[in-house]
Amino acid sequence: MTLMVSNIALASSEVQLSFTATAEPPPCHIQSSPPVIDFGNIHRNQLSADTATQLPVRAFAGGITISCEGPTSIGLSSVDNSSGSAITVGNLHWDTPATTISPTQTDQRFGLGMTAGGKPIGVWNVVFHSAKVDGASADIGIANNGILDTSDTTPTMRNNNKVISWVINNAFAVGEIFSIQADAAVALAPIKDLDTSSEIDFAGSATLEIKYL
Repeated sequence: MTLMVSNIALASSEVQLSFTATAEPPPCHIQSSPPVIDFGNIHRNQLSADTATQLPVRAFAGGITISCEGPTSIGLSSVDNSSGSAITVGNLHWDTPATTISPTQTDQRFGLGMTAGGKPIGVWNVVFHSAKVDGASADIGIANNGILDTSDTTPTMRNNNKVISWVINNAFAVGEIFSIQADAAVALAPIKDLDTSSEIDFAGSATLEIKYL
């Protein structure tokens, strides 16, 4: 906080005081984050020749827990660390909560890197669920430029600056302990688009950042 005093003259009967202040949210820290999911070895005969093949959905064990040093509202933004490498075919699907991401929903498709020949290997994303704030169940919402977007209810990571948020009673939840679970879906490109004569390593990663709402 800055206190500024101006226009003070001993001969005057008036004094003008002005000040400025910046309110900052209490800092938040990621208390626990899940380990890497290892899909192991995927054999050629498990993949489709002409269409994308989705692997079984896997949970990130333990989910994510964030602790804040005071009551606040937060969300999570995401950045695709393999941006530009997502395949443009095949859906991603989760049974619970029932969610499908189509090839046209490019803001929700994260890459798995490229083959040695420069071809995209696959696509992935996560569905968030079981959100809690200070131990109470919460809904999952999407924040767009700091405003709750009630027209967007798909609980997945975004690569277009939209933010996954905790919501209670149709408003951003206020609390100190935020937790959420995440399940990953991965789909691999058709065999016709991959060189399967040698091993192909794929790795998807996204950087999640706490955003104050």
